[in-house]
Amino acid sequence: MRKTPFVSLIFSVLAFACSADSDVQDGFLVAAPDAYVGARVLLDGKEVGELQHLETHGGLFETAMKKFYGDSMAFHVVALKIDLARTSLRNGEHELRVEKAGQPVAAGSFAYPFNGERFQTFFVNGKKIEPATSSAG
Repeated sequence: MRKTPFVSLIFSVLAFACSADSDVQDGFLVAAPDAYVGARVLLDGKEVGELQHLETHGGLFETAMKKFYGDSMAFHVVALKIDLARTSLRNGEHELRVEKAGQPVAAGSFAYPFNGERFQTFFVNGKKIEPATSSAG
């Protein structure tokens, strides 16, 4: 099976699931496997929130998508959306960390402002936090 439909599905689910914060235009989203539910997200050493299940978790939308696509890693994601318009984030390099007891600490960094973008998505990939790429494939 091709990877592209699942990557598209992940982005669709993330966008759909974060609709309550859809007004966030300047910021970022941190996503991780659901084993990280409740994990603390730290920006430059300060806690900015916890990873939580998506709004669609366990709902009708997820049930319908599972029936259509079958189970997928897209249904096992937790996330946190950060609105940078409400904070004073200095330009330059910043550190992101995700910490939860029993899980490896994931860390990564990014330069702000984002290169040509107002919003960025990051994924926990093992012990790394990496930016999502806009090209699927």
